[in-house]
Amino acid sequence: MIKFFRKIRQKLLSENKFSKYLLYAIGEIFLVMIGILLALQVNNWNENRKDRIQEQTYLKGLLKELESDSRGWSSAIEYTASITNESKIILEQFSTQNVVDTALFVNKTFMVGSQLIRRPYIPTYDELLSSGRLSILQNDSLKITLRQYMAIFKMWDNQGDYVQWQSDFADYKDHIHQYFSPLILTEIGKAVRVSPDSLISVEKLNSMGLDLSGYFSDKKSLDHLRKITYTHEQLNLLYQNIHETKLLPLIDRITREIKE
Repeated sequence: MIKFFRKIRQKLLSENKFSKYLLYAIGEIFLVMIGILLALQVNNWNENRKDRIQEQTYLKGLLKELESDSRGWSSAIEYTASITNESKIILEQFSTQNVVDTALFVNKTFMVGSQLIRRPYIPTYDELLSSGRLSILQNDSLKITLRQYMAIFKMWDNQGDYVQWQSDFADYKDHIHQYFSPLILTEIGKAVRVSPDSLISVEKLNSMGLDLSGYFSDKKSLDHLRKITYTHEQLNLLYQNIHETKLLPLIDRITREIKE
């Protein structure tokens, strides 16, 4: 092809047809430019196609992990609702001091001091962030929503009510350990594994460090119970809010971006 064009140029020059040669040269340059632009366009198209394939892979990874996270939130919501209910039952028993099963009461008193801290595991997002590939997601609104969801958990450790709730849990545990030895919980656990309906005598519990009368007579006990009940209620509301207003809309948005 190059030899063909060269022969045409040489023929035009040999025939002293300079004006035609000039027009031909301009046309040849134009064709070369068109060829370069087409090559660039094809290359850009190919790179964009690869990006879109990669984007779909990331979106599917995010969807799978966020759906798993959603199931985790559902479990956390169910758990905090259950613990809130148990806390209220203990509050009622505290007010009447009518404890039928001492071991069960102690076990539940320990149990309501446990906390469920949600920490979502979304490795695809971490990969997008660390590799600088977050820009591969074309939907800017989706990227903002994803960032906002992940940013929630970075704030928890350093600000707001969450820090206070952590402190309340620690104070609650410190308080009950004054009247209920941790050894009691171990003994109750052993008995439950043998038989869910096992009863442990009050005498045995007392010998292991149980001071139920001291716990009931301490005014701080009621304050701690009320605080911990309120904390579980707030955690339940917080988890519901995050799940329903942050995560589920995000999952829906990603689902709409995936092309089957």
